[in-house]
Amino acid sequence: MSQSTPPLTELTEAHKALFPGYLETWGAYGAEGRPANRKRAEAGIRKAFELTGQTAPPHITWCASPFSAVSGIVELKDAASMLKLRSRSVVRNSPSRKKIRPEIMWAIQQAFGVKGPVKDPSTLAKTLVIRPDENPSREGFSQTLGEACYGQDDSNWLCFYKFFREEMNYIDDTDEIMGLFEIAQSCGWWWPYRLVDDSGTTATFVFAAERHSVLKHNQEDRLHCEDGPAMFFAGDGSGVWAINGVFLPRYIVEEPETITVKQIQKEENAEVRRVMLERFGPDRYIQEAGAQEIGRDDFGILYRIEIPDDEPLVMVKVINSTAEPRPDKDGNMVFKDYWLRVPDTFTVPQEAIAWTFEKENTPEGYNPVLET
Repeated sequence: MSQSTPPLTELTEAHKALFPGYLETWGAYGAEGRPANRKRAEAGIRKAFELTGQTAPPHITWCASPFSAVSGIVELKDAASMLKLRSRSVVRNSPSRKKIRPEIMWAIQQAFGVKGPVKDPSTLAKTLVIRPDENPSREGFSQTLGEACYGQDDSNWLCFYKFFREEMNYIDDTDEIMGLFEIAQSCGWWWPYRLVDDSGTTATFVFAAERHSVLKHNQEDRLHCEDGPAMFFAGDGSGVWAINGVFLPRYIVEEPETITVKQIQKEENAEVRRVMLERFGPDRYIQEAGAQEIGRDDFGILYRIEIPDDEPLVMVKVINSTAEPRPDKDGNMVFKDYWLRVPDTFTVPQEAIAWTFEKENTPEGYNPVLET
């Protein structure tokens, strides 16, 4: 497409009204879970090479997932060096970035309350890593993941430029990223490299990955699933397990009953440890990890246990004043204990319980005559 009219320099209310449609459309590209459109993706990759003055690869190797792609790349790593075709660098140094007036970009950001055009639906660009303890033989695995061009996960910022191209006549200024537009709509991550042999002969090659088949996230767009993978690639069974954006070993999500006190105490990552503690049960942890009793009165018993590099776990044990509907096997009434987590500043059970009822933390603030 050739430039017929000059780019617009003012962002109108009519333009702002159009932008949510781009957010929705390109957000859907980022979340798309159907198999890659390989023909369209390969055409986009070759176009991206051509627009940066590089020779397009004669063959593109397709992989079932980013994990499979990186496995193949790591085997070639000693003989390969990165081809300077990172998709973000294309725009960072392009006329597009320089010619779109900063105040127009800022107006879009202010109007929609985002730093970029859309929230990254999968956040893979920042968080798709393999825990070293689960892949001891995969040295350089995470580094190679970080060398990727992000395909559909580049849809967040490409949406921005697509809007300026189609609605504000930035045609010539965005021609150079037309290949990236095509890739984002048709496949997952991809890795362009230059292979150099002993004679100095170079050849370009590309690994491209299929899209995820499962993608689950919470309301904050953080990867999240409490009983399975938050992201899954059906082709090879690889995936990402996460709860509220915290990336976890698979067993914590799918087999929480196997978590042990020792595992919790050995976990160095504070965020992972908090999830493990919640899955294990804070009250159970208090009882099994040797918590110290720090207070006792007629209302309950207060326990505390230190947690490395985190706030202490403090819970008050309270005896339910109402008997269970069924007696025990001997016919005795059963009164169950229950546990309340409270801030670590409390040392008096009555005050701690009062806090849970949003009462004043004094004997006068919580002093029930009858409990039900």
